[in-house]
Amino acid sequence: MDRQAARRIITSSFERAYDESAFRSFVSNLLVEAEMKQSGHRSGQMIYESFRAHVAQYKRIAKYTDPHGEVLDVLAVKLKTPHKLERARTMQRNFVATYLNDPVRTDREAALVAYYADGTDEWRLSLVRLEYRTVVGDDGKVKTEKEVTPVRYTFLVGKGEPSHTPEKQFEALVQQESGPALNELQEAFDLEVVTDAFFESYRSHYLALKADVESAIADDDTARTEFEAKDITPEAFAKKLLGQLVFLYFLQKKGWLGVRRGEAWGQGPKDFLRQLYAQDYVPYENYYQDLLEPLFYDALATDRGSDNYFGRLNCRVPFLNGGLFQPINDFKRARVRLLLPNATFGRIFDTFDRYNFTVREDEPLDKEVAVDPEMLGKVFEKMLDADQRKKKGAFYTPRDIVHYMCQQTLIDHLDTELNVREISLSPAAQQQDAFGGLSPQQGILAGEEYNPEVERTHLEALLRDGISWVEHDTRVLNGDASKGGKYDGTYRAPRPIRNHARAIDAVLANVKVCDPAVGSGAFPVGMMQEIVQARRVLDTYLDDGVDRSAYALKRHAIQETIHGVDIEPSAIDIAQLRLWLSLVVDEDDFQHIKPLPNLRYKIVQGDALQRMERHVFNNEKEDRLHRLMDQYVNTAYPSEKERLQAAIDTLLDELLDEDEFDFRLYFGTVWEEQGGFDIVIGNPPYVRAEAHTTLQKEDFKRHFETYAGTADLYVYFIERGMQLLRDKGVFCYIVSNKWMRAGYGKPLRKWLERQHLTELIDFKDLPVFQGTIAYPCILRMKR
Repeated sequence: MDRQAARRIITSSFERAYDESAFRSFVSNLLVEAEMKQSGHRSGQMIYESFRAHVAQYKRIAKYTDPHGEVLDVLAVKLKTPHKLERARTMQRNFVATYLNDPVRTDREAALVAYYADGTDEWRLSLVRLEYRTVVGDDGKVKTEKEVTPVRYTFLVGKGEPSHTPEKQFEALVQQESGPALNELQEAFDLEVVTDAFFESYRSHYLALKADVESAIADDDTARTEFEAKDITPEAFAKKLLGQLVFLYFLQKKGWLGVRRGEAWGQGPKDFLRQLYAQDYVPYENYYQDLLEPLFYDALATDRGSDNYFGRLNCRVPFLNGGLFQPINDFKRARVRLLLPNATFGRIFDTFDRYNFTVREDEPLDKEVAVDPEMLGKVFEKMLDADQRKKKGAFYTPRDIVHYMCQQTLIDHLDTELNVREISLSPAAQQQDAFGGLSPQQGILAGEEYNPEVERTHLEALLRDGISWVEHDTRVLNGDASKGGKYDGTYRAPRPIRNHARAIDAVLANVKVCDPAVGSGAFPVGMMQEIVQARRVLDTYLDDGVDRSAYALKRHAIQETIHGVDIEPSAIDIAQLRLWLSLVVDEDDFQHIKPLPNLRYKIVQGDALQRMERHVFNNEKEDRLHRLMDQYVNTAYPSEKERLQAAIDTLLDELLDEDEFDFRLYFGTVWEEQGGFDIVIGNPPYVRAEAHTTLQKEDFKRHFETYAGTADLYVYFIERGMQLLRDKGVFCYIVSNKWMRAGYGKPLRKWLERQHLTELIDFKDLPVFQGTIAYPCILRMKR
């Protein structure tokens, strides 16, 4: 089949609402020699009991056996509401998992599934594949067995959705004369292909935009003076502007932009920026100066009452607040007329319009092939060229690694808070055993005893499997149980989890977490997601009237739990952006869209390795500083925000030298209340000693026991991370493993002998970080 014919077959299915005949045509041409089925759909009592509230009907379209004998079913699953299509990703995946694990289908390896619903032109094309694991049998022989939980890969398609990526991915497969192997089919859902293509386009637009900013500054003395006065580089300005545009691409997916007067939030066009560019709303001469600047710094940053109508753009625009809509370095834009070429933005939109944007970040078991907030982190890391990346030591941590590290540290923290008790020891007994005679994995120190109220295995189950309990246990709690049926009156959640749900929830609500090298925000976002998911599970067993919506829990975690530092300004921008996007995705109260929290003093630019010498917090200025910072987070009105920010920055200038950073000052409330963070987690930069200045080395030698003249920067981040912890706090880093053998690692190895190491995973030369050889390991410790 030629390319044009293949493309017609694909587009006729993907660029419209779900249509069975078009989907059948696509399937029969993709899976050559597939056994097409004509049987009717299954509905009602024929739906698995636990999915009847979500699935209206399903139909088997085809059965396909690939060249290696692996069997795949093609399904069309109709969901009961468009909301189920958008949100219930775990349910969608688990429905197909149940189908594949049915005893009558023991030969099925995977399913290609079209999920659709009435009332929407969007639908999802997913590949759900059972995973295999290697186990050692009782006879000592190695064998493989099916993993109970499958992985799902998804494209969002349909009328109005960009189909560039799925068309490109499936084009070659449809042209083949024979059907693809299952692995080839899975490669069509490869997110990294999308990431690489999007990055190349993003980087070219960034370079063009930077050149345009440089040219505009050169042509205008006022602009040049303002940029120099506020220490703004064209690079930083272009990065922030592109970040703002990307944020609005996510925002317009929710229908929050360009809402006509009298219409409700959510009804705005999903291509608002394109329509604005096409002058469908108002005329303009210069797109950036006349429309984008007012949109960023007036419309989105100003509360104009319940209607929030913005006459300049002839539409409603929500008041979102947040530092994203604050001019870079307090740039006085009213003084400057920055004339950027209109065509530059047209080319940016031409690229962005080809991709599907989703505000939902991938989960380890559910991967959407689209531009998501996590991809922005990858783009940030890739924006550094090879020399910069080596200099800054920036490597993007894969989501599976982040997921594991966040879960393990939370389990450690919960185990300590719920199950470890202090005991009195004689001085001789205290010296006898630093580990209290118990397993280091339990994290028991001298002067402690392990007296579990909730067994560690139960806490592990909550973090790893808890989400799968909710539907079943809710039915049991509501008395919707049938003797001997699926809901037989027994709970999935262990009794200790149910009995101590309130105590567990309180620990999760009050935990304080810091990433001292926050990068693009992978660990703060990952930690927030793990906390929110666990608390949502616990909500099943709590009834106290507290708002435990995903939005409320995320906002609480962002304001109370998450803290981060990075020396790179663009890293701070991306990390804040991802946290804001995580809130936007779960804001369902369209009638009362709430302003975003201010993160200027939560995710902070600074050098995390500077000295830490502050120990007293009775200074009146420091007390006032911390009160002002607490107020600033939720301040919505621009004038009040400016007043607080000015007061905070004045106090910081009085308390710190220029460019100085102090954890105990910026995050003083954490030290006042508990003497440090509960969890320090991250992926510190890998920067070799030859890149350190003489002044830096002298400073490291004065302040770090682990100093060695040839040591990599991550060595000092390890020691600093432990210094940031309160007693019994948990530490978890992924770092280079070279400290184990290199000469510069000797001081670190001796220092580690005195620490409480609970886990060390050495990946050796496995390619953990894409595109580079870093030889990483995971270090987990308790202070």
